[in-house]
Amino acid sequence: MNEQERLFSTLEKHNQAQVDNLEKEVEETREKYEELKKTLASCTQQRRSIEKKNHNIQNKLNKALAELAEERAFNKLLRSDQEKWSAKLAEMEAKNASLNEKYAAAVNDLNEQIRDLMMHLEAETKIQDAVEKNEVTEQEINESNVIVTESPQHNLVKNRRRKKK
Repeated sequence: MNEQERLFSTLEKHNQAQVDNLEKEVEETREKYEELKKTLASCTQQRRSIEKKNHNIQNKLNKALAELAEERAFNKLLRSDQEKWSAKLAEMEAKNASLNEKYAAAVNDLNEQIRDLMMHLEAETKIQDAVEKNEVTEQEINESNVIVTESPQHNLVKNRRRKKK
């Protein structure tokens, strides 16, 4: 029996060593499991955080793209309006130049008419003065042609100055 007890004792020690070994492995596995569980929870949290950031960035990108499209459309309208206004400006400038030419022609025509009228009035005044001074008779005026020479310009300037006062 002694040998059986010794064999039994050896077997029991061996089994106890195996049980201790298995318990140690189970404890290590449990620690690794807990560590992996924490790592998984941390990774899951990080993934959620990254997905949230990605979602926010995607929203900002979509908003920026919408604003960009709106700005491009607005810019296109502004360019179109600028082209229209440039064309209208060119048209108005051409019309203004034409009107200025017509105005200048009308002013020149009126100046000529004024000059002719002034010459007529001056001739009439000279003839009237000649009749009053008895240098010429009414009959001579009615029967003849009278040529009146234009007086020097400085006399007209003096007359104009007197009229203005």
